Amino acid sequence: MSNEQVNTITVDDKEYNVEDLSQECLEYLQHVQSLQTKLTEAEFNTKQLRVALTAFLTMFKNSLPQENNNDAD
Repeated sequence: MSNEQVNTITVDDKEYNVEDLSQECLEYLQHVQSLQTKLTEAEFNTKQLRVALTAFLTMFKNSLPQENNNDAD
């Protein structure tokens, strides 16, 4: 009995043995995996940028000159 682990991927509910895929297919798979990672990182970065933007906008508003409501009658 062998403890060999079969490396598979599932696409559209169908399982594929990675070892059976062509070189071309493996290259496409690498692109897909790379793009998924980049999208996840981009979403993370977008959240950070939104928080930073909100913080700087708040600091900007707080630094604006205050209106003086002591108008002469």
